[in-house]
Amino acid sequence: MKFVCTQKNLLRGLAAVSPLSSRNPQLPILQHALLAVSDGVLRCIGTDLEVGARAQVGGKAEREGACAVPARRLLEFVQQLPGMHPLTLAVVSGSLRVSTEGYSARFPTAPADDFPLLPERPDTEPVILEGRRLSTALTHTVFAAARDESRPEIRSVFVHGADGTVRLAATDSFRLAEHTLPAAGIKEFSLLLPLVAAQEFIRLFSEAEQVQVFAGPNHLVALGDGIELSSRLVDGSYPDYRQIIPDSSLTRGSVKREEFLRALKVLNVFLPRDSRRVTVQVRPGEGRLSLTVAGGADAGEGAVTVSFSGEGEDVEALYNISYLLDGITHLAGESCELRWRGAEDPFMLLPEGRKNNSLYLVMPIQV
Repeated sequence: MKFVCTQKNLLRGLAAVSPLSSRNPQLPILQHALLAVSDGVLRCIGTDLEVGARAQVGGKAEREGACAVPARRLLEFVQQLPGMHPLTLAVVSGSLRVSTEGYSARFPTAPADDFPLLPERPDTEPVILEGRRLSTALTHTVFAAARDESRPEIRSVFVHGADGTVRLAATDSFRLAEHTLPAAGIKEFSLLLPLVAAQEFIRLFSEAEQVQVFAGPNHLVALGDGIELSSRLVDGSYPDYRQIIPDSSLTRGSVKREEFLRALKVLNVFLPRDSRRVTVQVRPGEGRLSLTVAGGADAGEGAVTVSFSGEGEDVEALYNISYLLDGITHLAGESCELRWRGAEDPFMLLPEGRKNNSLYLVMPIQV
C-alpha cells in the first residue's frame, strides 16, 4: 500500500472516523482505523460495532493495499504536521510509514482482515435531505433523548417522513423536543435512530449540502460530502408522544430569550446537584414571570423576575431547571413563546411564531 495526499485531505478523513475508534475498549482492533487504497483513492474507516464511518481521501494511489492503524495516535501526529508539502503513506515491513518533508513516523499495523466490515448500503430508494437543515433538526431534538441504556426505544431520535415533511422527536419521559422539516415529494417512512448515531450525524454532516439516507429494516447508511455513516436502527415502537402535546392553552405569552436564559443561569448557581427545582410563577395581568430557587442553608436562595407579555390565568409550577436551560438554549430567535394549559400539564416552549418549527415540552415536578 502506498498513497500520496495533502495533510488537509488526510486530516479530514481521519477526523471523521477516529472518534468512533475509542468507544469500545473490549476489542483492541476497534482502537484502530482501517486505511484501504483502491480505485485510486484512500478510504479511512472506523467503527464501534454500533456505528461506523467511512471517509474518502483524494490523492495519488501508487500501490493498492490495506492495513489497520492506531487511530488516535495517527490523527494526533497528522494534526501537528505543517501541511505545506505532500504526505506519503506506505506500508513497509509490516509498519505504516508516514512521511513529509522534515517529518517521518512509523506506526504498528494490524491485519486488515481483522477489522470488522461495515454493513452494505440497503437496496432502498434514498431519502434526500439538506445536510445542514437535518443536522440542525437533530441538534434541536437529540438533547432530550434518554441516556438510560435499558430503554433503547427512547435512547433514540424518532424520525418520521410523510406528507411533505420530516418530523424528528426525542424524549426521556420527562420532556419532549420536536422539530419539523419540509421535504417535498418524500415517501412515508419511520425509524428510530440511536442516540450515538444521531450525534455522529450532526458531527459529520453539519456542513453537507445534501445527504442521501438509505434505510433498511435493521440499519441505515447516510452519504454526504464524501463521507458515509452507517448505523444499526433501534428495534421497537416509539411512544405515542403526540397525545401529550396540549391542543389548547389557558395561559400564553412571550419573554425575551436572552433574559429568560440569563435568569435561569443566575438561579442555577444556588442549586446543588441533587436538587434542580425552580418555581415558576406567571402573572399575565402584572406582565411578569418570576423564578425562585431555594438551595438550602448552605447554598442560599435566589429570585429573578423577567417581563412577560401575554394573557390568561396565573400559573405556578415546579420544574427541573436543567430541562428549562436545555430547552431555551436550543431555541432560535430573540423571543420565545410560553404556553400552559394548567399547572399540572406539560409546559410548552416554542420559538415565537414557530419560525423554525420547533417545540419543547417539560413535565412539572409533582409534589
